[in-house]
Amino acid sequence: LLVKGRAQMLYGDLEGATQTFREVEARDPTNAAAKALQVKVTQILKETSYLDHAKTRDEMLQEENC
Repeated sequence: LLVKGRAQMLYGDLEGATQTFREVEARDPTNAAAKALQVKVTQILKETSYLDHAKTRDEMLQEENC
Protein backbone atom coordinates (compact mmCIF):
# COMPACT_ATOMS: atom_id res chain seq x y z
CA LEU A 1 0.00 0.00 0.00
CA LEU A 2 2.88 2.38 0.66
CA VAL A 3 4.16 1.85 -2.88
CA LYS A 4 0.67 2.46 -4.24
CA GLY A 5 0.35 5.66 -2.19
CA ARG A 6 3.73 6.94 -3.37
CA ALA A 7 2.76 6.25 -6.98
CA GLN A 8 -0.49 8.14 -6.47
CA MET A 9 1.50 11.09 -5.13
CA LEU A 10 3.84 11.04 -8.12
CA TYR A 11 0.92 11.03 -10.55
CA GLY A 12 -0.84 13.86 -8.74
CA ASP A 13 -3.63 11.84 -7.14
CA LEU A 14 -3.18 13.42 -3.74
CA GLU A 15 -6.67 12.55 -2.50
CA GLY A 16 -6.17 8.91 -3.47
CA ALA A 17 -2.76 8.89 -1.79
CA THR A 18 -4.29 10.27 1.39
CA GLN A 19 -6.90 7.52 1.41
CA THR A 20 -4.25 4.87 0.79
CA PHE A 21 -2.05 6.14 3.62
CA ARG A 22 -5.07 6.23 5.94
CA GLU A 23 -5.71 2.59 5.07
CA VAL A 24 -2.11 1.77 5.97
CA GLU A 25 -2.56 3.52 9.32
CA ALA A 26 -5.81 1.68 9.95
CA ARG A 27 -3.98 -1.62 9.51
CA ASP A 28 -0.83 -0.50 11.34
CA PRO A 29 -1.34 2.59 13.56
CA THR A 30 2.38 2.79 14.33
CA ASN A 31 3.53 2.97 10.70
CA ALA A 32 5.89 5.95 10.66
CA ALA A 33 6.32 5.93 6.88
CA ALA A 34 2.57 6.33 6.28
CA LYS A 35 2.41 9.20 8.76
CA ALA A 36 5.40 10.95 7.18
CA LEU A 37 3.93 10.58 3.70
CA GLN A 38 0.58 11.95 4.88
CA VAL A 39 2.40 15.02 6.22
CA LYS A 40 4.11 15.42 2.84
CA VAL A 41 0.76 15.20 1.01
CA THR A 42 -0.69 17.81 3.35
CA GLN A 43 2.24 20.14 2.65
CA ILE A 44 1.82 19.70 -1.11
CA LEU A 45 -1.90 20.46 -0.83
CA LYS A 46 -1.19 23.62 1.21
CA GLU A 47 1.37 24.84 -1.33
CA THR A 48 -0.95 24.14 -4.23
CA SER A 49 -3.81 25.90 -2.48
CA TYR A 50 -1.65 28.97 -1.83
CA LEU A 51 -0.45 29.10 -5.44
CA ASP A 52 -4.02 28.77 -6.74
CA HIS A 53 -5.14 31.57 -4.43
CA ALA A 54 -2.29 33.84 -5.53
CA LYS A 55 -3.01 33.18 -9.21
CA THR A 56 -6.72 33.92 -8.80
CA ARG A 57 -5.94 37.09 -6.86
CA ASP A 58 -3.55 38.32 -9.55
CA GLU A 59 -6.10 37.58 -12.29
CA MET A 60 -8.81 39.47 -10.42
CA LEU A 61 -6.52 42.46 -9.90
CA GLN A 62 -5.66 42.51 -13.59
CA GLU A 63 -9.35 42.46 -14.50
CA GLU A 64 -9.96 45.47 -12.24
CA ASN A 65 -7.19 47.44 -13.93
CA CYS A 66 -8.56 46.84 -17.44
